[in-house]
Amino acid sequence: MKQTKIFTFFFLISLFSLLPKKAGSQTWSSPVALTTGTLSDRNPAVSVFIAVTLARPVCLCWETDRNGNWDIYSRFNYTGTEWSSPIAVTTDPDSDINCSVAYDTCRSLWWCAWQSKRDGNWNIYVSSGDSLSGWSIPTRISSSSATEQNPTIAVSTEDSTVWVVWESDSTGYWNIYSRYYNGTTWSSIMPITADTFKNAHPKIATYTVPSRVFAVWESNRDGNWNIYQSVYSGSWSPPAPFTTADLFNDLSPSLVSDFTNEGGWTLWQCDSSGNYEIYSAGGDTNRITQHDSADITPAGISLGFPVRQFGPPYCIVWATNRDGNYNIYSLQQMGIGLLSVDQDPSDDRNPVVSAITVNSNYYLWAIWESNRDGNWNIYGSYQIIPVGGVEETAIVNHQPLTINYHLYQNHPNPFTLETTIFYTCPTEEKVSIKIYDLLGRLVRTLVNESQRAGEHNIKWDGKDSEGRTLPSGVYFCSFETPNYSSINKMLFLK
Repeated sequence: MKQTKIFTFFFLISLFSLLPKKAGSQTWSSPVALTTGTLSDRNPAVSVFIAVTLARPVCLCWETDRNGNWDIYSRFNYTGTEWSSPIAVTTDPDSDINCSVAYDTCRSLWWCAWQSKRDGNWNIYVSSGDSLSGWSIPTRISSSSATEQNPTIAVSTEDSTVWVVWESDSTGYWNIYSRYYNGTTWSSIMPITADTFKNAHPKIATYTVPSRVFAVWESNRDGNWNIYQSVYSGSWSPPAPFTTADLFNDLSPSLVSDFTNEGGWTLWQCDSSGNYEIYSAGGDTNRITQHDSADITPAGISLGFPVRQFGPPYCIVWATNRDGNYNIYSLQQMGIGLLSVDQDPSDDRNPVVSAITVNSNYYLWAIWESNRDGNWNIYGSYQIIPVGGVEETAIVNHQPLTINYHLYQNHPNPFTLETTIFYTCPTEEKVSIKIYDLLGRLVRTLVNESQRAGEHNIKWDGKDSEGRTLPSGVYFCSFETPNYSSINKMLFLK
């Protein structure tokens, strides 16, 4: 039996004590049909970008056989509840399936990766685009004559490097491979595993502190299925077990980044109780579900701060047959708990979850495939969760989100070791971030340079410009550009 510890995510302990607890319940909206038709729309994928209280517009991609073969299509959400018309990512006469999508905050566009049979065998392709310009001509990034499949894509918020991982049987065995794009060229293909076992369904995430890329996948190298991991920091580390080698099966890993993008946690399904349950780990291993049914294919999101009323710093969704057929359920922190997203008597499968911030509200979307119409279509349901501190607004009719000047409250606050200061600029210009004491004396300059438009963050360790630790007390963070200035108060406790 897997060890089940006290239910606590390593980065949520302090957040639980900070968030207000308020009686009441949050419910999901009635299911919304995101695709319609008599053919099949399956395997949805969504972009996720959370930074403090800012959740970027969402891109939904999926595979469809509406053209007589399998293609990748997309829709975009800029307003919270409305989605753009479907836009084709691919129109090739051969099959394109198993897509993954990620948002590129530096270039203000999305990247999509998928497997395609246009070369006679399955290879990995990528494209970038948005709702206004459409998608670029697909680029092949794998070149094997074997089978390359199940890609996952991620984009670094630090330097906008685009990462793709996938599985391939090019050596006669299924192994995990990777490649990255630095804005100019694609790297060479880098193996993450090179063994004689089955390695499958890789997932990837990029973290900023320290700068690294994190990959997980399922492997049967121990005789049963377990989750393995590797970290890229100049090169990929040797594969290491993420779950314990035992007699049970761990499958369907999913990665969730925290709202500062400095770390995250992993979800997966495990049959240690005789049926599949959902587990998580972000330091400790936790059992999320306990029911005599099959709970499978988890996905999750970590939301930012502050939450003005009650709201979840995270949301997990999965498919379960506890109602006799497969339906979608969710688990949310902070007084919301377990919820049924949909209880239609048909089958609902492969859920994903994302969010967008509009007018100081999170629009939290759960999206899945359903055969309630006699064929498979994509459905979604949403919650509206109030948040605070957001000055960004979405423009109706699917225009890009406008970035304003804003200095967000540092987190954590108060702090003892270090704190992170978040800010946004609408244009490229000179930026200064300076720390002053209560007497108005400058104690530290953190930033004094020209910076690109977009979101930024910088850490302060409570030290002055000479590296000396300052006394406990109130300090002021000044954010200045040629066109804007703002000051926040911070509390440093040694």
